[in-house]
Amino acid sequence: MCAAIPRANPESVAFCEVEGSRFTRMFVTNVDNVNGFKLGCRKISFVDGCYLSGPYKGALLTATALDADNHLFNFAYGIACGEIIKEYV
Repeated sequence: MCAAIPRANPESVAFCEVEGSRFTRMFVTNVDNVNGFKLGCRKISFVDGCYLSGPYKGALLTATALDADNHLFNFAYGIACGEIIKEYV
């Protein structure tokens, strides 16, 4: 997935880190969303995270802003496994 995103949208960023065959973290932002943030949103961003439950533990991290109509505009997200979260807490 991380290799397909920049091929489809050349200026987009997708980064995935794996240790052996084990997923550790991933970050994705689409160039159109970043441009939308720069051109149409207030120049303040909100970063939030929520823990994932179920068979795959970890956290979903998002970066959002408010657009001109006061709606949330998501421009980046990341996923981290549970072991990475414990290192930073």
